[in-house]
Amino acid sequence: MPQTAITLAQFVARFPEFATVTQDIVDALNIDADCFISEERFGEKYVTGKCLLMAHLRKLAVLRGAGALISSRVGDESRTYAAPATGVLTTLASSSYGSAFLELARVVCGGGLFVNPQAQCGTFQES
Repeated sequence: MPQTAITLAQFVARFPEFATVTQDIVDALNIDADCFISEERFGEKYVTGKCLLMAHLRKLAVLRGAGALISSRVGDESRTYAAPATGVLTTLASSSYGSAFLELARVVCGGGLFVNPQAQCGTFQES
């Protein structure tokens, strides 16, 4: 059963910091988020959860694999990044959006996360 798609207007209204995203990006984020969230399981919290997950996925795409900043120097401007975590579920705590999604999922799912086994999953990549 297809899940409810989040519209560009809904996404940007909730997260104005993503005002420059296009409909194509939101469509791709919808597809990818559907792999990790169940409308049936999240019920009335589904739109909130899916928007948070989509924002997290977008944040990961913008960072393009940069890990956490582990050192920085001002003179001659040098920065060192840790190796990035991989996988959506392992990176949730790396953004405020992912952390909020985890908290919501703990409330809704009683501590467990649900991966939608019937989703048509893609891999979101910024073009």
